[in-house]
Amino acid sequence: MTGPRVGQVVHDVLRQRVGVVMGHAGPYVQVRPLAGGREWDATPGQLRA
Repeated sequence: MTGPRVGQVVHDVLRQRVGVVMGHAGPYVQVRPLAGGREWDATPGQLRA
């Protein structure tokens, strides 16, 4: 698998949010805000380390 790994901090350039990778589901990456809260789905292409 390519893309960000679980535990990596990423910047979602589409949503302008920073979070930590929690997992993967199909083509999506689940990202949670650094301070906690609701996860969101992102495509690997919209995430930057």
